[in-house]
Amino acid sequence: MTTVKRGEWLDHALSNLDCSTDEAIGMPSASYSSPEFYEQEQRTVFHNRWCSIGFANDVPKPGDIHPVDFLGQALIIVHDEDNQIRVFHNFCPHRGTQLVKEPCNKKLVVCPYHAWSFELNGSLRQAPGFKSCNKHKFGLNSVRTTIWNDVVFINFSGDPPNLETVISPLDSRWKEHDFSILQPSTSLIYEFSANWKLIVENFLECYHVPCVHPRLATYSKFVDRYPILFADEFIGQGSNAYKPKTIKAELPRWPHLSGDVEFQAEYVMFFPNTLIGRMPDHVFIWTLNPTSPHETTERLQFYFIGDESMSDHLQSDREATLQRWKEVNDEDYDIVQRLHAGARSQYFTGARFAATHEETIHRFHKLTLNETNEIPV
Repeated sequence: MTTVKRGEWLDHALSNLDCSTDEAIGMPSASYSSPEFYEQEQRTVFHNRWCSIGFANDVPKPGDIHPVDFLGQALIIVHDEDNQIRVFHNFCPHRGTQLVKEPCNKKLVVCPYHAWSFELNGSLRQAPGFKSCNKHKFGLNSVRTTIWNDVVFINFSGDPPNLETVISPLDSRWKEHDFSILQPSTSLIYEFSANWKLIVENFLECYHVPCVHPRLATYSKFVDRYPILFADEFIGQGSNAYKPKTIKAELPRWPHLSGDVEFQAEYVMFFPNTLIGRMPDHVFIWTLNPTSPHETTERLQFYFIGDESMSDHLQSDREATLQRWKEVNDEDYDIVQRLHAGARSQYFTGARFAATHEETIHRFHKLTLNETNEIPV
């Protein structure tokens, strides 16, 4: 593999972006289709940043273990006996055997090959036949983990900044919205034949809403949309009037809000792979798992506000809310894959941006390229 140090390929690509949005040229075809570029993104962008891999409600009870693959790494999310959520690499340090295949609840993690056993905090309990085994040396390989509002974040780098510090600008922006009262609901999973960046780009702009989402455009109108650009890691869009019709009753809304802000919805990317939507009466959090340059798994987790929101008499409105988002995401599922099919062409030299609507994507392209220190070609 040939690589170009900062100063050649990267400087050229960034020079196309280092101008006004309406004059910029986006990342070229290779950024969406090159295996070398994809691998380099994994080593830089995803290795160094806090990435979401799942949710604490995947492991609600002590002893719950949930396997997940992320960026080619086999991991397990574990709820230990001290009510801590931990993440470990899913292999036995003895010979590398996969420890867990399916979600389960266990008092110990036991290797199926030679019966090495591990506490839920990752420490070695027993290694049969190893009389002098150093239990502190042969525990499970842990991954730096932090929980933010039910989301399990990991960081593969050696000494990352605290997640609380990194995500504080978003916490400040939404300080009047108490995420601790959210109640988890349904998940949706989509397997995209598309590069992960194209899913993010589609999320960041509302320019496509009138064409791709005709029903959404009736209750979250294009004219009420605005861009969101604050701090480096946070880009998105918002709506000043998110007003779908209720079915039987009104779902609980955020307490202590009134006036125009009561009907505001905001959709923010936490770079690189976490997409968060905060609506007047519910929240969604998406996590993206790139599995190749051409494939991405997207998981959508939905939440409603407060205990009352899960009442039986509100079931039809919860279902209607979820159905609306399924309709929107089904529409996006098709268009993003068509976007990828076109962008793979070697003759696609890079996106052009509508200044009024796509400054968010322009910013995302610059952020992504700047994160990549060495660009394969």
